[in-house]
Amino acid sequence: MYEKRERNAVRLRMSNRKKPKVKTYRRAAVNAAIVAVVLLLFVYVGIQLSRNFSSQVSTQRTQKVTDVTYAYLDGYIFTDSEVLTSDSGIVHYLVSDGEKVGVGQAYAELYPGSGLSEDERRETEKRLNALSAQIALLEGGMEHAKDASDLGAISDEISESYYSYIDSVLGGDFKSAHKTGDTLLGALSDYSAVTLSEVTENALAALTAERESLIASIGGTSRTLISDRSFTFFYNPDGYEKIFHSSRLEGLTRETLDTLAKDKAETAQGAIGTAVYSSKWYIAIPADDAEYAEFKNGIGKTYSVELLGGDGISVDMLLENIVSDEDDRTRSYLLFSSLELSSISGAERTQSVRVKLGSCSGYRIPEGALHRVGEEDGVYILVGNMIEFRRVTLIGRGEGYYIANTYENDLAEGSKGDIPYLSANELIVISGRDLYDGKLLN
Repeated sequence: MYEKRERNAVRLRMSNRKKPKVKTYRRAAVNAAIVAVVLLLFVYVGIQLSRNFSSQVSTQRTQKVTDVTYAYLDGYIFTDSEVLTSDSGIVHYLVSDGEKVGVGQAYAELYPGSGLSEDERRETEKRLNALSAQIALLEGGMEHAKDASDLGAISDEISESYYSYIDSVLGGDFKSAHKTGDTLLGALSDYSAVTLSEVTENALAALTAERESLIASIGGTSRTLISDRSFTFFYNPDGYEKIFHSSRLEGLTRETLDTLAKDKAETAQGAIGTAVYSSKWYIAIPADDAEYAEFKNGIGKTYSVELLGGDGISVDMLLENIVSDEDDRTRSYLLFSSLELSSISGAERTQSVRVKLGSCSGYRIPEGALHRVGEEDGVYILVGNMIEFRRVTLIGRGEGYYIANTYENDLAEGSKGDIPYLSANELIVISGRDLYDGKLLN
């Protein structure tokens, strides 16, 4: 019995000994192989996905754009002008503000207005001139009414001038708006004179009687001013007639221009208006080196100049000269001239202007879409599922894009060479990887 128990104890001790690790090593090797296979699968899938993504592109259809380049400057208007003065108290204008006056033409009547205070004198002068403007309008309507039996023609003129006036105002062309506004007012007066002739006559008679009574109240004796030379007449002098007189442009330097710009306006005693004798006006614009570079080849060229301080009025102006110090181009000024400025009433002598330097029209090419292949600039386009290369000729640049020639006016030039030029309605590839001519997309 004892021996049996001893044998069982020996078996138990033997079963508690560590077993060989062969099976454990085999299992670890299998797991490592599985992990490696999984990693390889991930790498393979990643490569395939990368290839698929690299074959995808973003496109943009050909767009045509027009870029306009401007120079923003400040300058001074010079004219051949003179302040007209009188020792009389009340001025009755016989012409409108900004009207051209011929030789021998009466342009104003002067009344003494004795016994009136300064405020009374101003109010009397204002009322007298307002009455005269109303009378002139009604008289013009009555004059047209004699022959204007066709109300249809007058109505058409009212309609046409009305819409022209609205278009001018909305378009910022206030110079044209002023003219069409006067035409509209005259046409309405004509219509009133025809349809309400008796009412118009009565109104005209009442206004005329009021004006005669007003003139009688200030003495009734006037002195008529008659021009001895032709000029454009403006009611209100600005005090710069002598400072910015066109005669000063002879020998004017940048230094003397800067000095004139610091002078203050001069108030003439008894001023009744300004006579501008020449229809040629000038703008002298101080220029730095960058502005000199923009305009140095533009002498003799006509530019579109917008007066930013004159309700956005645009006029064509000739660049007559660039005057600069011999040793320092930053000390320069640009001298522009125009025959159109003389029709602008109340233009301030100091003007901020916007000068149109030029415009550029063509296809818009995003910066990232431009490529250089060999000696050619161009873009890739998508045709079906194929990438193709198109040449472009760059003619301008904006912020973040280029402008390419469309060759709209030269079909032969647009088809020149083995590689065709970019044309309208093509899909420009603006992003994509591994692009080349002839590539097929999945």
